[in-house]
Amino acid sequence: MAARFDVIVAGAGMVGAACACLFARQGARVALVEARYINGGEKNENENSDARVSAINLAAENMFRALGVWEEVAPRASAYRAMKVWDFNSAAKISFRAADLGRDCLGHIVENRDIVAALLARLRRHEGAAIIDNARVNAIEHLPDGGLRLDLPGMRAETRLLVGADGANSRVRELAGIQTARAGSDSDGEDAIVAALSTERGHRDTAWQCFCEGGPAALLPLANGDCSLVWSRPRAHADELMRLSPEEFCAQLRPLFGEHFGEISDCRGRRRFALRRHHAEHYITDALALVGDAAHSIHPLAGLGANLGFLDAAALVESSGARGIGKRSALRRYQRRRRGDNAVALMMMEALNELFGSRRAAVKAARSAGMNMTDALAPLKNFLAKTAAGVRGDVPQICRRPAAV
Repeated sequence: MAARFDVIVAGAGMVGAACACLFARQGARVALVEARYINGGEKNENENSDARVSAINLAAENMFRALGVWEEVAPRASAYRAMKVWDFNSAAKISFRAADLGRDCLGHIVENRDIVAALLARLRRHEGAAIIDNARVNAIEHLPDGGLRLDLPGMRAETRLLVGADGANSRVRELAGIQTARAGSDSDGEDAIVAALSTERGHRDTAWQCFCEGGPAALLPLANGDCSLVWSRPRAHADELMRLSPEEFCAQLRPLFGEHFGEISDCRGRRRFALRRHHAEHYITDALALVGDAAHSIHPLAGLGANLGFLDAAALVESSGARGIGKRSALRRYQRRRRGDNAVALMMMEALNELFGSRRAAVKAARSAGMNMTDALAPLKNFLAKTAAGVRGDVPQICRRPAAV
C-alpha cells in the first residue's frame, strides 16, 4: 500500500522546507523528502560546519512572519540598513539606504542552517505533515487519475503534486526530462569562496560589495559583529586562495576592503562552492513543478538566489490554492508568474557580471558613468532597491504583509 499525500516536496533546503510549510499551512497533506539525515534534531548535522548565509529580503521576511518562524530566526539575523557598492577599478560607487525607502532595514543576513532549522521545526508541528529523510526519489510513475507514484527507498508514495526543490543538480528535474540552458559564458569555471571574518571597524549594519576583475566580493554583516565573505573567483584563482594560510588569505582582501574596514583578520570556516548558473526550459510537467535552484541558478552578486526561490514557492502555493493542487491550469499559472521574472533577473545578473568583469577602457568608462549617474538619480535608485527588497511587482500576497519595524 502506497502512502498518500497531496504534495511531496523533494529537497529540504531553505526553499523546499518553506514550500512544504506553505502547503501545510493551507491544510495540505505534505511530505518533505530529503537525501540527507535530518530527523535526529532540528538542525541538520551535516550542516554544522556550513556557515553559508543568505540576504533575506523584506518579501521573504514577510513570508517567514506569516509562517510563524521569524521570531525564532530573528535573534540570529543581522539587519542591514544600508548597502554600499563600488568598482575597484574606478571611482564609480552607489549606495542604498533603508531610510530612503521609509524602511527600518533593507533585509537581514541569516545563516542558511538557522532558516532550515526553524522551518523544519515548524513543519513538524503541522498535523498530517511528514519528513522522510535519508531518501530520494528514484522513479516517477504517472497514474490514471493524474497524480504520481514515487519510488522511494523502502516505500512507495502517491501524490497529486511533486515539487522539485532539490537544488541545481535536481534529480526530480532529471527524472522529469526537463532540460536546462546554461547562463553565463564560463559558469562551470567559477567558484564562490565563503568565510567568516573579523574586522577592525565592524560592519556598521551595512552590506558591502566590491566589483573587481574576476568577480565581485561582498562582506555581509553578522549578528555577532563579524562579517561573512562571499567572493566569486575563477576556479584557478580559487585554487590558489584556498591553499593560503588564514593570514595570507586576509591579506588578499585588504586591497579590496581595507579602506572601509581597516585590519581584516581571524578567517574562519573558509569553504568553496562551484557556481552553476542555469535556467530550466520549463518549470512544470504533469503534476510536477520546479522551484528554487532546481528551476534556476543565479550569480550570487546581488544575493537574489534564495529570495527568488522563496517567491517561487509562495507563487506555486498561491496559484494552486486549496483545490488546484497538481492541476495543469494552476501549474501553468505558476509558470507564467515566475519564469519570465526569473529570466529577467538571470539576464541582469549575467550582464552585470560581464560588465564589471570587462577590462576594456571604454567599458570601464561607461560603467563608471552609469553607476555614478544611478547613484545621483534617487527615483531610479529607489526603484532598484524596492525591486531587490521584493516590495514591488507581482509579489505573492503572503510576501506582501508589512514587516514589523
